[in-house]
Amino acid sequence: KASDVTRVASVEDSPLESDLDLSFLEPPTVEGSLGSLCHYDIQELIGRGGCGIVFKAFDQRLHRIVAIKVMTPAMAATSPARKRFLREARATAAIRHENVVNIYAVEEAPLPFLVMEYIDGKTLQ
Repeated sequence: KASDVTRVASVEDSPLESDLDLSFLEPPTVEGSLGSLCHYDIQELIGRGGCGIVFKAFDQRLHRIVAIKVMTPAMAATSPARKRFLREARATAAIRHENVVNIYAVEEAPLPFLVMEYIDGKTLQ
């Protein structure tokens, strides 16, 4: 299990991945992936912030590309932050609008994470 060994992305990886602790991921099941999270193959890091890390992933069950937002281990350690994350997931899942991504799933282990529609394209920044 990946949590038995702390894996950290190296500086050879993209700037977003340098010094990123990926120990919550299981070892990769597909060559070239960063690891796996439940039945999702984590393909690449899309972005990260104070509250979460967003990955592009492949859903092995539904055979589609998804985006996964995972709470950072530091944030997941506090109950109020976990509750806020789940509340955000429920609120976002209730919205149906062309400018809002669809939420496919929310999970709580090993860390809380949200599985959503992946939209390919440039960032808004």
